[in-house]
Amino acid sequence: MYDSFFPVRTLIPLFFLLIFFFFLAEKRGSVTPLICNDGTSPATITLVGDLLIGSGAVWGEIIADNYNSTIIEPYRTLFKKSDAVFANFEGTILGDAQPRSKGLPPQFSLRTDPSVVRFLANFGPLVLSFANNHSADYGETGIKNTLAVLRESDIAYTGIGENLQTASSPVVKDVSGVRIGFLAFTDLLPEDSYASETRLGVAKLSVENLRTALTVAKKSSDFIIVSLHTATDVRKAYSFWPDAHQIEYARLAIDNGADMVVGQHPHELQSVEIYKGKVILHSLGLFVYDPTVSERYPVSDPLFSGTRFEGGAVAEANICLEGLRDLSLFPSRVIKSDNHLVVVPDDSLTTFLKISFIRLRLYLLL
Repeated sequence: MYDSFFPVRTLIPLFFLLIFFFFLAEKRGSVTPLICNDGTSPATITLVGDLLIGSGAVWGEIIADNYNSTIIEPYRTLFKKSDAVFANFEGTILGDAQPRSKGLPPQFSLRTDPSVVRFLANFGPLVLSFANNHSADYGETGIKNTLAVLRESDIAYTGIGENLQTASSPVVKDVSGVRIGFLAFTDLLPEDSYASETRLGVAKLSVENLRTALTVAKKSSDFIIVSLHTATDVRKAYSFWPDAHQIEYARLAIDNGADMVVGQHPHELQSVEIYKGKVILHSLGLFVYDPTVSERYPVSDPLFSGTRFEGGAVAEANICLEGLRDLSLFPSRVIKSDNHLVVVPDDSLTTFLKISFIRLRLYLLL
């Protein structure tokens, strides 16, 4: 069962080694005061993976709960103390419409009713990325409507816009004198879905776009967080280890001025990399989703790999003018409790090993 992560013969000694470093890292974090060099408290930014709400089971839960926070309640305390919450919203925001043809079953075209803004208010000061493989599921109509809803609701967003300049412009949050910029890109869409100088759309992940956007963002930001929604092959099964394409673009973002990279698209938590002293969270996986989707397709079905929903993690970053002060990870997954979906801490053995490995890397390298 666990051999895809570590060879079974290494599990026992590794288990005890990781427990030791797990508590060592926790102890170090608990006794070190989170104070910046100038004596101020750091800005607290919470990062989550995909919000896969759509119009199915998750949306049904939200409607039945009258847009309240029950489905995310275990993490509300974390959100409440955050100066900003950065998440990736999968899909578009609009009412009934006809999706563009993707060669997939209709349930793979994601849209959520505009009233979702009432639910999103439960996250607190939210910044949404719309640079993902579902943000153009309803074509130009979906993008136009999404932008209108976001503007009307005053929700901060990045990765989508009326043209390339706006789609790749940063959201900047000034927290205690620290200007934190947020950018988002993807390369998992048809070419006509990307924003250009004259066309609305999604911010395309490319070398040129990354360099240009980061050059601009550095003028108004002290610390830049870049969201990358990417993978070499969307049909390939995901793993704990990022693929070469993810690594290449994450490092490219750091090379061009990003201070942290956070990834999604792989439907599970992936490893963390320290590159040139900067943190790359290759994938935080899924935060809000319907776990029963994973049961719908047999192994032989071409859709099997893309529908393996393995949860993810929530990251809390404490940021000072001088850089990242502290980083904590909280594994999560969605379960059905009393016949209701709820995001809960993931305490499975496999996830414990993954989180312990990540914390060990952060402890030794950061």
